[in-house]
Amino acid sequence: MDELEEREREFKKAKVDKQKEEVARWQEDERIKEEGKKLREQREQELKRRQAEAEAAASATQDEEEPPALGELDSVLSYMAYKVRRSIGYNCSR
Repeated sequence: MDELEEREREFKKAKVDKQKEEVARWQEDERIKEEGKKLREQREQELKRRQAEAEAAASATQDEEEPPALGELDSVLSYMAYKVRRSIGYNCSR
């Protein structure tokens, strides 16, 4: 009878050990998934930040390249003055 009980205990112990291993594996998988999710979110945020910076730089460049809007008092001379100032690197922002 002792041998049967011993085998039963070993069987139960093996079953419990297997369950512990499965739980540990599941926890490790969940941890890895969570880390992957965080990394993906960080990459997405970095990409959005870079895109926003690129759009802002492109917008600023475009604004610098466009002459100011003509008002009713503007003339060809003021436009030519703008072009001259621009060619020498003077800040033409209004």
